[in-house]
Amino acid sequence: MKRVIEKAAVLSLSLMLVSTFSVSSALPKMMEYFADYSQAQVELLLSVTSVAVMGMILLNTWLSGYVSERVSIISGLVLLAGSGITPVFCQRYGIFLLSRIFLGVGIGLINARAINMINERYAGEERAMLLGFRGSAEVMGNAVLTFAAGHLLLIRWNYAFLIYLMAVPILLLYLLFIPSKAAGKKVVPGSGQKFSIGGHWRFVLVNAGLAWLFICINCSNTMRIPGLVLEKGYGTATDASTVLSLMLLTGMVSGFLFGILQHLLKEKLMPVAMLISGAGLLIIAQADSLTVLAVGAVLAGFAYSILTTCVFHRISVALPSDAVNPATSVILIGCNLGAASSTLVLKLISVFSEAAEIPFLFYAVLLMGLVLYRKL
Repeated sequence: MKRVIEKAAVLSLSLMLVSTFSVSSALPKMMEYFADYSQAQVELLLSVTSVAVMGMILLNTWLSGYVSERVSIISGLVLLAGSGITPVFCQRYGIFLLSRIFLGVGIGLINARAINMINERYAGEERAMLLGFRGSAEVMGNAVLTFAAGHLLLIRWNYAFLIYLMAVPILLLYLLFIPSKAAGKKVVPGSGQKFSIGGHWRFVLVNAGLAWLFICINCSNTMRIPGLVLEKGYGTATDASTVLSLMLLTGMVSGFLFGILQHLLKEKLMPVAMLISGAGLLIIAQADSLTVLAVGAVLAGFAYSILTTCVFHRISVALPSDAVNPATSVILIGCNLGAASSTLVLKLISVFSEAAEIPFLFYAVLLMGLVLYRKL
């Protein structure tokens, strides 16, 4: 039983790693509150967290040589909780922005450690199973937090940020049930793994670019679906939050099905998933009701989880073992760049049209065009 609880505690560390946009259902109310700021500036309050996360990923190899796993995770969870709930008590734009940056630092301190803990403490099929569950834990945590945020904003929009208090029970689970690393694994300054991808740069960069695109699309969906729901009169902000939660939960299901789908479709899985995502985005853009929009969101969410997993799977299969870890770091940078740049991309799209459905149409055409242009 103790072993089961330890595994649950390890997996709980991943529940909040993709919580940057869990409060996106509050964006319409935030637009009203920060009326003196542009839409891009308000959306930056959410996306800037990804920049900080990316910065911590870049620093991780060096930092891990000086800071122990336990200190890193405890510090990360404390920062996550403290900075995460700061907007509940203070809504000044500058402080709000700073708190979101520190939130990213907290997530970044935990991010790589949550994966490395599984690799270091478990082996064989047990390790593979837990790595799969960890990915689903990310999606499940995001779905639950998004749902909770949508209901908390009914009280007041800034109360949506109370979801970051979930870091407190996660911290308690870590302190109570996860022992320190086995003796002998000492922290040696400058002992980070050598960063070497060899002659595989083009392959890695192409996949990092795909990761950027998939994450950028998903973040854009998360930010713009609430506004589309309200602008078209399909429902309330809480209804939009429910749609986003459903989209995320569908992604969790597709994560569990990834192994079966990969076995059946092999190299065709990515282009098929891109076509499904494109179809979902077209449905969202053309929706005339909340139900139809939800169908499109479910398709997009189902495909998103498959697409991101495909990128990491391609890296692990195609590259030699000594290049997988540094390549994964590059992919993670691409992921965070996708989240961080989503606001800018939306702003660029709005130059052509400010209609709420245009970003969904743009991304749908882009995905389908890529599939037709070449086999990815």
